[in-house]
Amino acid sequence: MLVAHATWHYGALCVWAERTGPFVPGDVSEAPTPHPFATRDFAGTSYEGLVGGAARVELTMTLPSFGGVPCPSS
Repeated sequence: MLVAHATWHYGALCVWAERTGPFVPGDVSEAPTPHPFATRDFAGTSYEGLVGGAARVELTMTLPSFGGVPCPSS
């Protein structure tokens, strides 16, 4: 299951997702990420058409963490 998140940044809607469940190395596509549950794979979801051709941006955000590691969404 994916947990979708969104925020406005300079007038643009930024969408990202987390995979639920245990972290499995290799789940993160493209560049490495400091968030172990992050994914850019929206295939098969209602978001697929929205993000398919969207420009990619990188935002620095403060997320809930424990021991210096981001926590998964509940």
